[in-house]
Amino acid sequence: SVQLQQHAGLTRRARRLHIGSLPPGCSSQILRELFNDALHRANLTMNGATEVVNDVQMDPGCKFAFMEFRTVREANSALALDGLLVLGRTIRVQRPNDFQAPPAELYDVIIPPGTVPA
Repeated sequence: SVQLQQHAGLTRRARRLHIGSLPPGCSSQILRELFNDALHRANLTMNGATEVVNDVQMDPGCKFAFMEFRTVREANSALALDGLLVLGRTIRVQRPNDFQAPPAELYDVIIPPGTVPA
């Protein structure tokens, strides 16, 4: 819907995180599974969802990635994974430089994967 596309646009910068200091051999699939699993096990997903990562964009050199979550709240929760040990290396989980806080009423709006922001 148009409203969902507008919400996706308004929240996109708050639903993305920068994942840095990635170890060799790390892939977008490993990151996706790790974050989905860790947030689900910690009861930090809405409605007990097991899939909260919408997209993972890896740097061509695989040193960092940008991860997009389906809600602002779940992206905020994922900040708690900063310092997590992945394949023997401590990763960094931070807000990207272009972070922009969304309207408070959109924190829990679920943006399905593949939604094109308006």
